[in-house]
Amino acid sequence: MSGRRWDLTIMIDDATNGICAGVFAEEPGFWPRINSVRETVEQIGLFERLASARSAADWERATGYQVKRRHRIQFGRVMDELGIEVIPSSSPQALGRSGRLLRTLKDRLGKELAGADISEIAEANAFLRGYWPRFNAVFALEPRNESGGFDPLVPDLKRSLDQVFCLKETVTIGRGGQVAYRGRVLQIPADVRCRDSGEEAEVREYQDGSLAAYQGRRKLATYDGSGRLLEAPPS
Repeated sequence: MSGRRWDLTIMIDDATNGICAGVFAEEPGFWPRINSVRETVEQIGLFERLASARSAADWERATGYQVKRRHRIQFGRVMDELGIEVIPSSSPQALGRSGRLLRTLKDRLGKELAGADISEIAEANAFLRGYWPRFNAVFALEPRNESGGFDPLVPDLKRSLDQVFCLKETVTIGRGGQVAYRGRVLQIPADVRCRDSGEEAEVREYQDGSLAAYQGRRKLATYDGSGRLLEAPPS
């Protein structure tokens, strides 16, 4: 890693002390943290609770949004949609176990990355996917039951994960069908609007920067990262 410092988010299974997923990023943020949850859900399954040392406001700040009442807490919203309860990881026992595991991981992973001559984040994240099974084979315990406390994704949720793991904000459609969203102006096509102005819509922002406007389950239009209209569904 040549002395560079990256932020590593990992998901630890408290029942086995095994690592479910992990993501490197240049700095802490919403996407690397939410991606570690998504990787766990996709590869292993849904779980009931997530213990986090971060408060809801901390997670919100990591998205770049100012914390206001009208803004939904994005990380909490994702967890709510998945049916996962977020609880504080404040017990000394839990913090002690995770702390010991992290110290072991830091020592071993740093040597592994250096030995593989990895210096780019994309390479490091690709390396992690093959590293966790080897790490867990040494340090993880056997689960008490066959499922390990994880439930498989139902087909409907599996198909709609992109619509869960994104940023969502409720906005008001202004005159001429325009919507203001984080410094950009999105145009809602006239043929998909019920009224000219005053209605609420939801803007969804995906990790690649693209956007979509919705009313309920109905998609109104899609946009590139600059807010340029790309597509409107048939009216």
